[in-house]
Amino acid sequence: MSKRNRPGNCKGDRGRIKRYTLARRQRGRCLYCAAPFAHPLDGRLRHYVPYRWWPANARPALVLACGHCPGSTSAALPWPLVWLLLAADCAQQEGSAG
Repeated sequence: MSKRNRPGNCKGDRGRIKRYTLARRQRGRCLYCAAPFAHPLDGRLRHYVPYRWWPANARPALVLACGHCPGSTSAALPWPLVWLLLAADCAQQEGSAG
């Protein structure tokens, strides 16, 4: 699926709202290098967890990064983080099923 056609893409007003929300969550700094943003819209939306593992453009899956920091998280995560994410997802699904 092309990036343009992904559900919940981050363009327009939705993208601006997500950037402002993420900038507030990250205290106006790049997640990777902690450089401050002059304006929240200067940050670039990045997937904290690779899109192929968590195919969502929801705020919990996104972070703001400056233009100098890596453009992708690649497809590799430390296994302890993967286990924690899977456990949290299972717990959320069990909670919504009951």
